[in-house]
Amino acid sequence: MLSRTLRCAFGALSGVGLLAVAAAQSPGVTADALVLGRVLPRTGVLAGESKIYAEGMDVLFERINKAGGINGRKIVVKDYDDAYAPDKAAVAAKTALESDQVLMMIGGLGTANGLAIAAVSEANKAALVGTTTGAVAFREPARRYVFPVWPSYSDEVNRMVAIGAKIGWETYAAVFQDDAFGKDALAGLQVGAARERANVIATIPVDRAAPDLGAAVAAVNKARPSVVMVFLPPGPATKFIRTLKESGYTGAVASLSINGIPAVIKGIGDKSRGLAVPRVLPRPNDSTNLLAAEFMKVMKEAGKADQQPGHFSAFVVGKITVEALKRAGRNVNREAVVAALESFGELDIGNYTIAYGPNRQRQGASPSRIELQVVGKGGGFVY
Repeated sequence: MLSRTLRCAFGALSGVGLLAVAAAQSPGVTADALVLGRVLPRTGVLAGESKIYAEGMDVLFERINKAGGINGRKIVVKDYDDAYAPDKAAVAAKTALESDQVLMMIGGLGTANGLAIAAVSEANKAALVGTTTGAVAFREPARRYVFPVWPSYSDEVNRMVAIGAKIGWETYAAVFQDDAFGKDALAGLQVGAARERANVIATIPVDRAAPDLGAAVAAVNKARPSVVMVFLPPGPATKFIRTLKESGYTGAVASLSINGIPAVIKGIGDKSRGLAVPRVLPRPNDSTNLLAAEFMKVMKEAGKADQQPGHFSAFVVGKITVEALKRAGRNVNREAVVAALESFGELDIGNYTIAYGPNRQRQGASPSRIELQVVGKGGGFVY
């Protein structure tokens, strides 16, 4: 008969063995690593933005890893390039989740690309956190495995109109991509304008496949609004705003948060001065805000002196991911990550709340946090 000491030792070894087997059977989980998948356009027009976005997460993950990781495991990120093409995003996500067997997906740039990643995540019952889009399609219908972080484009515009009412925006023209993306933003304008008793005097659709930007510029100049709202993705938005300003238009120009990126501002050039876009996060250099102060500290420790808004938004996605992995526990698997995210309720990550819950509650950041920022001289933001 085994002695009590030997039985205890055998039991302990068996427990370790069972944990090792459980880890081996859980996608993306090994004895010493948690493997995450990230699909970004590493090549193509948004390669620069992707680099910034990846850095914003990686500085936090590296800090966590240096401190011992999460429950004894280091965070490992496998990157996949979609070249800003939805079909390639779907293939990349499928490779990550089915071939490489990652635990969960993080990030993603663009609405169409994000939706492609979301569809694969849903099919594989793995969480997707933090695509950089406010498209309503990520919320309606609500998806169990998709966790949006940012408010919808409709919420962004609705909030901008409320702020605009205080600074003299009374008549609006909307130049919108004639699809679900553009119409979602347009709906926010119409709701906000009705509330503020402002007038939408022109709605100008732009075909997604063959955008006639010259015709849209002419329509805006004919309408003569106090502000034109530009609901186009970065490429067409850059060309339209530059052409509109060159046409002699002197009214205000506002757009969506996706167009507050360096590629758009640099593409417009000196004509970008005065462009208004919503800001969902606190000012990244606001040392009085706990979240911003932590971001600045982590970036400084990582030697990243050039801190961009894209770094900050990705840092927040990283914070959400880390908290979910901690809550998922030692015996983490794909379903445990989803349950952990749903356990957030209203999670304070530093004077900033992220809300998720059961029954597919997927608010993310509150629309009430949206503020307006304006491009100043030299391309920087004036808050």
